[in-house]
Amino acid sequence: MGSNWEAKTLFLDRLFSSTLGFRNLPRPPPAPAPNHMLYLYLLHFLSHLFHAYIRGFLWTTYLPWIHNFHGCATARPLLCSVRYGCRYQAYDCGGMMRSSGPNVFATTLGRGWYSLPVDAFTRVLGYSTFGNRTLRVAVSVDVQSADGAVARWTGGTGAGWKHSQGPIVTDHLFLGEVYDARRETPGWTLPNFDDTAWTLATVVTALPVGANRLEALQIPPIRQLDPMTPVSVSEVPPGSGVYIFDLGSNFAGICAVRVEDTSSASAGDVMTVRHAETVDDNGVLVQNWLLGNSAENSTYIFRGDGSTEIFQPSFSYFGFRFVEVVGFPSGRPPLDAVTCRFTHTDLGRGSSFETVGALGSGGVGPASLLNGIQGLILRSALSNYHSHPTDCPSREKRGWTGDGGHAAETLIMNFDMAAPYRKWLGDIDDAAVTRETNGDIPEIAPNLFGGKGAGNSDPAWAAGFIDVLDWVHRHYGDDGLLATHYTTASRYLAYLTPFVTNATGHLLQTNYPGTRYGDWCSPINETQLVPRGARHTSNVISGFFWIRQLTIMARIAALLGKETDAADYGTRAAIARTSFVSLYFDASAGLFRDPYKQAADGPTVMQTENALALTLGGLPLSVAQRTAVASALAADVEAHGGHLETGMVGIKYLLPALSAAGHVDTAMGIVTQTTWPSYGYMLNNGEGSLWERWGGAEHVDSGSRNHIMLGTAGQWLYQGLAGITLDDSARAWSSFTVNPAVGSLESPTQRAIVGYDATHNSVRGDIKVTTRMLVLLNGSLCSAVREGSEAAGQLPNLVWRDRLCFVRQSSGGLQYWVYPQSELRCGQLGEHCGQIVRGQAYLCHSCQQHRVWG
Repeated sequence: MGSNWEAKTLFLDRLFSSTLGFRNLPRPPPAPAPNHMLYLYLLHFLSHLFHAYIRGFLWTTYLPWIHNFHGCATARPLLCSVRYGCRYQAYDCGGMMRSSGPNVFATTLGRGWYSLPVDAFTRVLGYSTFGNRTLRVAVSVDVQSADGAVARWTGGTGAGWKHSQGPIVTDHLFLGEVYDARRETPGWTLPNFDDTAWTLATVVTALPVGANRLEALQIPPIRQLDPMTPVSVSEVPPGSGVYIFDLGSNFAGICAVRVEDTSSASAGDVMTVRHAETVDDNGVLVQNWLLGNSAENSTYIFRGDGSTEIFQPSFSYFGFRFVEVVGFPSGRPPLDAVTCRFTHTDLGRGSSFETVGALGSGGVGPASLLNGIQGLILRSALSNYHSHPTDCPSREKRGWTGDGGHAAETLIMNFDMAAPYRKWLGDIDDAAVTRETNGDIPEIAPNLFGGKGAGNSDPAWAAGFIDVLDWVHRHYGDDGLLATHYTTASRYLAYLTPFVTNATGHLLQTNYPGTRYGDWCSPINETQLVPRGARHTSNVISGFFWIRQLTIMARIAALLGKETDAADYGTRAAIARTSFVSLYFDASAGLFRDPYKQAADGPTVMQTENALALTLGGLPLSVAQRTAVASALAADVEAHGGHLETGMVGIKYLLPALSAAGHVDTAMGIVTQTTWPSYGYMLNNGEGSLWERWGGAEHVDSGSRNHIMLGTAGQWLYQGLAGITLDDSARAWSSFTVNPAVGSLESPTQRAIVGYDATHNSVRGDIKVTTRMLVLLNGSLCSAVREGSEAAGQLPNLVWRDRLCFVRQSSGGLQYWVYPQSELRCGQLGEHCGQIVRGQAYLCHSCQQHRVWG
């Protein structure tokens, strides 16, 4: 297709949702050959597919039908930066066509992003939208017969395209929909429908802004999962007619309200539906994200004909746990009157991580906790991917480069992110080009037409572009992606260069105008009941990202054969590393700190500053100095009761830095905490998703309850615990290391964990790691055995803890051995390790029987 697409644009003279029908679709041959194909191309502009799986191109939101066929996938807002291009999709519809009789293409159009109104809500969000634009769609239909001949029908062919006002009175991606069932037109999607009263669509030859560059949209569709029924329904307060349905967990999705008994519903009666993440102590719905005094409120107007009526918004989605229904016509609604579906981009998933707990642990303890945390991360990651990464599904739905960039490695380790991140990198690149700046990277992409982020961007946010570019290349090996985005990436570093002078030690510092977030949402100086300011800027953070971007760009430039650029970036990075140490390293204390901070925001975070310093390679520090920094970092964690104090930036680097420096127990202790602030606190007090802030469960106004930005422990589970790490110089997993981490067996947490089962679905195939912990006794091997078993009686010097046995050496120390499960089979233990002695008991993990070797 490409830019030679001949489709015409259809403009509808309706501001809100309209139905559109084309009744002159071509007829396939009477007996279609097996390879007969029909392709439907739809141009989508700032909008979303819904309820259909036809490949197409998008303008306005639409619901398509082919003679009453409804596809299997759903679609949601496919937001793109469009000043320099639009995306299309192509769908094979051959199986939907009738070989005899007429065919029809019918669709419902909605606002989507394209016609999002300029109102108090969008102004508060910083959106500068197109505003109340008339709806439009471009369609091209190709029919290819068995002999290869192709016939094409476009939107401008004949006078067959007509439209009419549909039952959706108004729709708003954020604030919901108004649906008037009295306006429904039965049979309008069928070929023989009488449309003589409908209005001809206006056909023009010019496509809208951006459509001069058409690109195939290759991101997976957004799908709905199986319906979920609420766990409870309550009338709050009693006798009010206000019903609160509790789904039991927080997710992104849509709900359908089904009214079976409509005998008491008259035409024109109104039912309202609202969604929220929390309720107050009295069970009243709390929409704690009100912006511009706007609140989501969907409305259904009954047709009142006595038949079953169902309301499900078509062009909105929400982040929620609770659903409020007011105006249900037949008394207290049954529990199954509301069904909801989790919706998200269909990210391919072949990866998995599971912690195996001690025998007899009963599904509780650190292993269960780690598995629960992994579940939080996955739910929030999926909830926050709707054609691009979002910050939260309840409030903004924006593609913040800080949130999405920091979470990227976690998503890559869990999902197939090659296509989704290629799309998002294109969005960022387009948004950077369209901005009236000299190369700055936006804080939000896709960028809504010069909206939020048009000024200087925080370096920890803008860094997401180069970081994601690097990770996608290293994980998936797309060299062309580097060439595509090299100019924009290099322009960004050129944009920052004037702020990086000899006066600043050749480092980016907080006097750079864009520095305003820092270690966002650190819990420092907070309590679990009282969240405070989220901003925690630091020169150490700004300097870290400057050095990191230079280092990545030096590597990319070298790969692209740009040797001059590579040498320049490398030299500047080396100078910056020296300055970083001379400015921020306190040799007497053995740690990094920022003594020059000027910004009047929250205090700097020691854990974040030192984790970042340990992450930077090539700093001019001795081994003893790096060891001292790591020890100071671990000591600070212990001084806070084993808790973190990091925000979005620090948590990504804290756990890997501790593990790499040999403090696995400290990192494990952080992740397995259950008191505030911690992942375990969220797990035990939340709704099955990660929060925007670390605390507090008792504080309903503590931000979004479904954020992915703090979920970067997800990458550590694979890389730090299972030990699946991509080598620094590797491309597309050409070389990697598997080195599972095991802490001290004196640690209660480690003693309660038997091992890890991890699979990373890399581009070269699955990398599977199964580890189990064993203990050495005077050079011999022993596995964990159950207390009271026959084998246990044959082992001397047992110490029983948590129903596992541990063998204590005569020196009083404990040692361990990690082995792949696949290598341990009955009768093969001695062959595996070469250290087992005859008469030694072990647990065979193949047959799960206790055996004695020899």
